[in-house]
Amino acid sequence: MIASTSTRNSVNPHQSYSTIKKEVATQTYGIYYPSAKDIDLIITQNKKLLNGKELKEYRPILTSRSPGKGYWRQQLDHICAHLKTYAVNRPDFQSLIGEPRMGNMIHATVHENE
Repeated sequence: MIASTSTRNSVNPHQSYSTIKKEVATQTYGIYYPSAKDIDLIITQNKKLLNGKELKEYRPILTSRSPGKGYWRQQLDHICAHLKTYAVNRPDFQSLIGEPRMGNMIHATVHENE
């Protein structure tokens, strides 16, 4: 039994009802009470987890069609997601992009394929 209360009447049965004393005890065997050190450890672990979730990079869902509708930031995220998936499987492309030879982008052309 995890928690129970036991009562015991006083030894003398001739005492009046108003003066009967009872001893009450509570059994708390098996209940875990963490120490201050344990609580501090749990708090710091929770803070680290929350900071890790905030710093995690947002990755948009990669679909075959771009979001369009004039949302240029979503369009740019969509293009970057495609470049990342392309670069993952091609080490030669990774090495070309990794080198600082690109300089400034002056002009870009987009070709639409149907």
